[in-house]
Amino acid sequence: MSSEKTPLPAEVVSASLPADSCELARCIRREGQHSSAAWVSHSTAPGIGPDVRALLQLPVSIIAEPIPPLEARPSYKQLLMALSRWGVAVVVAMHPSGQRVVLLSPGDLLGFSLEPDDEADWESFLDACLQQRSGDTLSMTMAQTVGDAVALFARPLVERTAVNAIPLLSQTGEYTGQCATLAEWFRLQSHGLRPPRIGGMATPLGVYLTTGRYMAGAGVPGLLLTGLSFAALMKLGEYGFMVLAAGLATALPVAWLPAYYGAIQHSVYTVVLQLVFLLGLLAVVVRFSPIAGWHAAEHMTIHAIEKGHPLTVAAVSRQPREHGRCGTNLMVLLLGAQTGWLVIESIRGAMPSPALFALLLGWLLLLTSVWRRVGSWVQRYITTKPPSPAQLESGIRAGDSLLKRFQQVPHTEPTWWMRLWGSGLPVVLGSYLLFNWLLTQLEGYLWRWLA
Repeated sequence: MSSEKTPLPAEVVSASLPADSCELARCIRREGQHSSAAWVSHSTAPGIGPDVRALLQLPVSIIAEPIPPLEARPSYKQLLMALSRWGVAVVVAMHPSGQRVVLLSPGDLLGFSLEPDDEADWESFLDACLQQRSGDTLSMTMAQTVGDAVALFARPLVERTAVNAIPLLSQTGEYTGQCATLAEWFRLQSHGLRPPRIGGMATPLGVYLTTGRYMAGAGVPGLLLTGLSFAALMKLGEYGFMVLAAGLATALPVAWLPAYYGAIQHSVYTVVLQLVFLLGLLAVVVRFSPIAGWHAAEHMTIHAIEKGHPLTVAAVSRQPREHGRCGTNLMVLLLGAQTGWLVIESIRGAMPSPALFALLLGWLLLLTSVWRRVGSWVQRYITTKPPSPAQLESGIRAGDSLLKRFQQVPHTEPTWWMRLWGSGLPVVLGSYLLFNWLLTQLEGYLWRWLA
């Protein structure tokens, strides 16, 4: 396999990278320099926009993706599987001087388009590939910034080598399991600097969004009001069920439903009835209140950000109202498990243990296979509805604010407690518990006063 390197035609260079990257590649080609320092110095050229110059200064981890390493002597099929999935194969072998990381691309296997019949032929071919590529790896793994990586990506345009990923090493020289990839660089240029994952919540004050570290939108007041609203709704549901239970006892005087509420609160049947009543009340209130519109606006804004779409009314309004990470899906799973447990409890004395175990196992298998689809259905028809223009604009404002805050310090990873606080759940749960306690105390005073 020849190691001779021939410069690529200028039209190939221009067709291989976006406009700003083409200008940088032309600078490297014109000056004949291949170092990242030359790349960064040329990033001030007139054809390079300020947005790209800012991207070049970011840590290289921004354009990294996980690519697991292969064993020191991978088989032909192992290489094919890695190349088909990630576009590159990272081979890690031990060397007297330390770990040796070699990157193989699809072009390295062009000489072996069919599976070799002779294992010795494959071993010799693999040795040639590893030997040729091992010389490039040391310089390729020195990237610290996006600019360093992009300089190395541009080098193939000058030297005719196929490099679309750069293995990232730790300070001790070991492979970190991640590669900076050309695809992620293109995504960064086309989509801009955006957080990889966003969470959010619909509140009575509008859309709340978070990256785990940064928050935007309704803020803490909206989260507090969300907890208070749920506490009030649950207390309303509790009293509503007391009225319903008393009415059922009068209309349907059966043995398992006593006439007064206090005697039935520990009955399995009563628990099922109360659960159905509360869920029905919650579904009606959410569906026919502004919360469903805020919820839809939250999902649609998150979809637009994560897909790289502009935060405009036209772009956001085309996004789906359902989202795979919505808490509604988790609620469906938990309620499904709770329902199964209640059913098992109600028939435990009427069925043998093996039959109960089989019933429980079948229910769990059914639940784990359909809970996401059921969750999406619940989102579409109950917990969201088409947002109004004002609600959609609320989501867009929250998204714009969140992106501006994230782009100030994009590479700072939040700690676990930052993620927990940023999710808004501690504020919502705390306000729910506090207001529920206050309502319970007020209820006790009222009953004593009436007595």
